[in-house]
Amino acid sequence: MQYKIHTIPCLGCGDSASFIVTEDQYNRYVSGEHVQRIFPDWSPEDREMLISGTCPPCWEAMWPDDDEEDDDEFGWSLTDKGAEALESVLSGAEGYLSGDESADWRDSDKDWYLED
Repeated sequence: MQYKIHTIPCLGCGDSASFIVTEDQYNRYVSGEHVQRIFPDWSPEDREMLISGTCPPCWEAMWPDDDEEDDDEFGWSLTDKGAEALESVLSGAEGYLSGDESADWRDSDKDWYLED
């Protein structure tokens, strides 16, 4: 059986990605195993997208090379689309973020894991 894992929306641009994985990979991923061990053949960019939802262009803007000069102190800012995506994700995690011990993060997170 295969599963489709949807990433959270990127905070920079609001885009998300989907990855098709095997049942074994999916089970290892949701159990918390490091993605580097589960997906050693994936590019670092794909693994980062899965881990943080940050797309490569926004990652580059957030963490420019040391030798590059940037007018903006940080080189990155949360866009309107990224802010809407963050608000949408966080609204589902309201109980979890408020300290409600009965809230389960996986409940707020369930839309990102879909069986294919």
